[in-house]
Amino acid sequence: MNVKVKGFGDMQRFLKEKTSAELKNGAKVSDLLLFLGGRVGVSGVILLGSFRAEDSSLVIILNGRNIHAIQGYETVLKDGDLVSFVPVLVGG
Repeated sequence: MNVKVKGFGDMQRFLKEKTSAELKNGAKVSDLLLFLGGRVGVSGVILLGSFRAEDSSLVIILNGRNIHAIQGYETVLKDGDLVSFVPVLVGG
């Protein structure tokens, strides 16, 4: 199955020219993170670029909905889904 990916801010630089991911059927959001170059740190936390996937500093949107409003990293993806990565900006 093919999933579209889109990055904003620093995630755009991390993803570079990746605009889609070819995954096996039944893949979850966590599988996509690892496919995109994420890695699991010693604490078991998935790291995606300079972001910890579990931190609130990176919002992951699946077809317009925050993944935490669905089933989080266990959300099953479908062919044609759009997954967007949006870093939260903090400033004053």
